[in-house]
Amino acid sequence: MFYYRLGNLITTQQWNRPTKEVFLQWAKEWLENYQVDYKVTFFGCCAEKFYGDCELDTWDIDIMLEGEIKDYQYLNLLLTEGTKLGYKYGLKIDIFHVNKPYDSKNWQPYEQIRFYKDMHFIKENTNNKFDFTTVADIEELPYNLYKYKRKRKSGSYEKFKKRLKHGFYKDIRLDLKELINENY
Repeated sequence: MFYYRLGNLITTQQWNRPTKEVFLQWAKEWLENYQVDYKVTFFGCCAEKFYGDCELDTWDIDIMLEGEIKDYQYLNLLLTEGTKLGYKYGLKIDIFHVNKPYDSKNWQPYEQIRFYKDMHFIKENTNNKFDFTTVADIEELPYNLYKYKRKRKSGSYEKFKKRLKHGFYKDIRLDLKELINENY
């Protein structure tokens, strides 16, 4: 049994550990199918593994859209369709928008925009429900988008700092559009 819900988006198809080849196929299709007028940054454990020296395994791919929002409805489309397309490729895409990138080495409060505010995950003997309002102040925006106002360090940030300190990470951030242009 596998069930994963982000807001209203549901999949029962279990994702796989990402590979560089499948990730690049997803990215190419997503960028070709949608007019993405944002800077698109690929970062996190997958970026560290594919383009650095990291040997840690991960389940998700971190994608950050940066820039001024001109159309909330279209932003919702980019976020949800990027996630759904990930399911097609067997990938778990963690995609969100920020007005300005956050400094990963010197934590400060920041804001993210996502298309969900809750998650429900069932796998084998696991049944997890998570309400993100417990870790961030969330403001509802037009077109079923949610602004997360992060005022304290998250477990993910602490994990990142530890991995950076121990040399597992180099804080690799790649422009996804340039990466696709170089590979295709």
